[in-house]
Amino acid sequence: MQELLHERAWDLILSDHHFPTFSAPQALGILHEQGLDIPFIIVSGSMQTSVVVSCLKAGAHDFIIKGEWLRLVPAVNR
Repeated sequence: MQELLHERAWDLILSDHHFPTFSAPQALGILHEQGLDIPFIIVSGSMQTSVVVSCLKAGAHDFIIKGEWLRLVPAVNR
């Protein structure tokens, strides 16, 4: 992710909550470590409320539950 953030300008980052070796909180941390201000939206099938709140407090712009795709377009537009 660190390399990709510097390869080009990004308009938006969509992140699943949990990959086998990487998570949305880790991705958000890397984004902030790089000092970049790119909108960050988490898209996940399930996440504990405490983790969602923690990510939003850490700077994630929104959280979309997979299957609620009608919320994604307004979130991206914001």
